[in-house]
Amino acid sequence: MYPANKTAAQSFNPAAFAAPGAYTYRNAGRNILRGPRYSDVDFSASKTLRLPKLENGQLQFRFDATNALNHTSLGI
Repeated sequence: MYPANKTAAQSFNPAAFAAPGAYTYRNAGRNILRGPRYSDVDFSASKTLRLPKLENGQLQFRFDATNALNHTSLGI
């Protein structure tokens, strides 16, 4: 049921589920499946400098990175 080297297609066993009858509600609960691990690291850094020669002068440097460590997230 749980192979050692899982792929995105092998995250769960589809044979463990049956099609519901006509005009019936499904009875599977929430969060019953566990898929591939998901990890995401976002990074942000900023620096604001005052400019003394201007009355309200500011200069801002900003760096933003989404998924900074470049981890693969299959199926999400």
